[in-house]
Amino acid sequence: MVFKLTQYGQLLDTLIQGYNVGIDNRNDRPLDIIEENDTVYITGYTETYGHGGKEAFMTVLSADLKILHGSTTFGTTSDQSRVILRMEKV
Repeated sequence: MVFKLTQYGQLLDTLIQGYNVGIDNRNDRPLDIIEENDTVYITGYTETYGHGGKEAFMTVLSADLKILHGSTTFGTTSDQSRVILRMEKV
């Protein structure tokens, strides 16, 4: 679940990402979240989707919690994404 809060902690909106009532939902975890220029980047792993144990994922959301991009790796072994790096132009 992704929550959008005010600076005082009041709930503004909620997004349920990755949960599907039609399948066997397993252990899915975000491991890093950053917000930059009204865009939210979330990375971690899912055991619900993919072919191996843990599959790395990256989800990109707009400030109003619309999904802009999402991807999952599909390998035969466990994969995880733990850190999002910020890159700046020089």
